[in-house]
Amino acid sequence: MLNNIQFSGSHEVNSQGLLQEIAHGLSHDFGACLRAVRCFAELIKKHHGNNISEDEQIWFNLIQENSEKMDSMIKALVHYLRLQHESEPVTEFNFSDLVDTIVHQQILKHESGARSNHNIPDITIKDLPKTISARKNQMSILISSLLDNALKYQPQKKSHTPRITIDCNAITSGYVLTTSDNGIGVHAKQLPLLTRPFTRGVDERDYPGLGMGLSYCALVAMQHKAKLKLHSDVNKGFSASFEFLQPVN
Repeated sequence: MLNNIQFSGSHEVNSQGLLQEIAHGLSHDFGACLRAVRCFAELIKKHHGNNISEDEQIWFNLIQENSEKMDSMIKALVHYLRLQHESEPVTEFNFSDLVDTIVHQQILKHESGARSNHNIPDITIKDLPKTISARKNQMSILISSLLDNALKYQPQKKSHTPRITIDCNAITSGYVLTTSDNGIGVHAKQLPLLTRPFTRGVDERDYPGLGMGLSYCALVAMQHKAKLKLHSDVNKGFSASFEFLQPVN
């Protein structure tokens, strides 16, 4: 039996103004500092021309790579802070079309070569309601993050075919959206940590990324007063279920 962890969306943070100021400072001031570091490193490199040693070239490359990574981390954290207090209204929308669009985008991303270490994924979609009432942008973030993880954390074998299932079962008061895959999985003891920002279950050298996907999903659960349940173990795949309510007519 796969191990699991449950995250309930009942916690609220009341420091919206402070968080918005932090988000602005991160995106503007920190971003400017990083751009300056990259710019001046490049100017120094050009100034020395062909006199740069092999070691110095490696150092300049490290400055570039790490400043770009920090820039991505800042943007991800700003997105996280803004998502935490996003005031997107609940609307009724075509859920089936949304899922189809996201799946198509992810398959194109996979076929572009960024994740070409295995076969084209086999994605099964079933039992989706045509329409739901929810926060559309946040649901898009949720599904994109779950599907992105399902595609990314797969065995790196040419003979391997990622198999992913997306389904949405009706319950008395709403729906349970579930994604499951045949990927590498994670240790059960890591599950409680994976909804924290910048937390990863595997080595970044093997599977590059920031470790933000499930933290976004946890915030979407919080915004919808929903339950996010994670199930996994090593080499046994990964599944996530998102239980959310529907407005009473």
